[in-house]
Order: sequence, then structure tokens, then C-alpha cells
Amino acid sequence: MSSSRMERKLPIAKHFFKVMMPGFLTELYIPPAFCGQLGEVKSEEAILTSRKGSWHIKIGKRDKGFIYFREGWDNFVQHHGLCLGDFAVFEHIGDMHFNVYVFDSSACEKEFPLKLAREIKREPQVAHEIKREPYVAYEIKKESRVAYEIKKEPRGVNIHENVKHIKREWSLKAAASYSPERPHFVTTIKASNGKPASPYLNIPAEFLKSNNLGQTSSITLRDPSGKLWSAELKSRNTNSLSCNIRTFIANGWYEFYDSNKLKKGDVCLFELNHSTRRSKTVVMDVHIFPQPNLSNNPI
Repeated sequence: MSSSRMERKLPIAKHFFKVMMPGFLTELYIPPAFCGQLGEVKSEEAILTSRKGSWHIKIGKRDKGFIYFREGWDNFVQHHGLCLGDFAVFEHIGDMHFNVYVFDSSACEKEFPLKLAREIKREPQVAHEIKREPYVAYEIKKESRVAYEIKKEPRGVNIHENVKHIKREWSLKAAASYSPERPHFVTTIKASNGKPASPYLNIPAEFLKSNNLGQTSSITLRDPSGKLWSAELKSRNTNSLSCNIRTFIANGWYEFYDSNKLKKGDVCLFELNHSTRRSKTVVMDVHIFPQPNLSNNPI
């Protein structure tokens, strides 16, 4: 086979990353934009290669060019101990063959219990080499437009502001990767949302209007563990001249906030689950995307 033919068959490597969200155990969708870059995929399986080996995964295809990993993906999940909130970087090296790098919610690459664990303990320098993957961090920066390499910042750059940006972008990316079909809205938690004296959470006016929730007086929040929390909705006119009405979750919100350990910068996705005109009660599933803990990263 000629070298020119090999070059056509193996395109320049491309990357995408996916956050493990509800439903990831049995299948995982490739981002639509990346599917568009792949073009027509004739293969019926993908190969996922990590430090632990290679897995052959069946490919599922749906309308509008959606592609997802199906049979065999659950085996990959099990062997890599993937959990909600973990994320994986996929490096496409050609012909639906991907190198996969797995990270936990701390934004650090996962370390697996390899067969060479004894040798690693005896030779610390080996463990050091395993941890050092600067090119992976660079590719994350390139794909997500977030600067994860914060050691080598140019002069004049506020590194601490950069860290805040990284954490905020990660949470927003995580929320964006989960796109439920039911009506929903996304909000970033502010410091004012958790003040014990007057806790609240604003609900977008467009969301209320498009879902006919203007007359709703109460709301039930279901947290990620399935626990239900009752809360009241209140409205306030913020401008008497323009009749600008602001609706927010009030009584009951702080209990939800405190129990779920929400903090400034966390991202919450509120998904409309059920509503009845008779009771005027709205049930919403709340998906929480906490900021990654980067406090242990060297700066």
C-alpha cells in the first residue's frame, strides 16, 4: 500500500470530550458537530484504546447523522470505573479508532490499578512518568477553548482569574453536553442565591411563558438522588414603570441549596418533569454540575 494512500486513510487527529451524564452506562452519543466532521461512517464498530487495552464497540446510527457507542460500551465503562461527572477525551486517529483518556471530576486523569502496580510502587519514577501527559492537557485546551495549562502563563495574566474561568467553563460544558428533550433551563449559582436571610433562584421569564407557568404558585424540586423538595414561587415587580415581573423560587429553596451543598459557580439544569393545572404544582428534575476541584493543582 502506498504512503499517499495511507495518508488519505488516516486523517489528522481530531478530539472531542464527553461528560458522563445520566444514561451513559449503556450508550454514549458522539457530539453532532463531530459526527459532521466524520462524514459518512461505513464501519459498524469503533475501537476504543486506553492504557488498559482496546475495546471493540458497536456503533449505532440515528436520523440526522447521530452516531453513538452501544454494544460493548458498557464493558468499557465497567473496566474504567466511569461514574457520573467523570469525562473522557476521545482522540480520533482514523477509521473510527479512538485513543481515550479518562478524567474524574477533579479534572485529573484517572489512575487505574494496572498489573504493574507492584513495580510502580518500587520505582516511583515510573509513576511519575504515567502522571505526566502534557500533550493531553494541550488537546483539551484546543478542543474546549479552555486554558488547562496554567503553569506557563504569559506575564500580566491573572492566573487565579484563569482558574476561575476553567472551573466555570467546565461546569457549563458539562451542562451543555446533557440536552434533555423536555423543556429546561440552565443557571449558574451565584453567592446571593445561598444567603440564609433571603435565598432565592430566578426563573427565566421566557421559560415560564413558553410553558404556561405564569400562574404557578408552588414547585417541587427533585434532586439527583431522587429526593423531593417543596418550594414556593413568588413574583416581584422590579420596575413599577415598565411592569417588569421577576419570578423566583423562594421558601424551600435554601433547604434544597444547603442539602445538595451547592456553591457559587456550580451549574444547575432544571428540567420540567410534570405539571397539573388543577394543583398548579410543577415538578422539576434538577441536574447539578459542580465545579471541578482544582485547588490541588500546582499554580
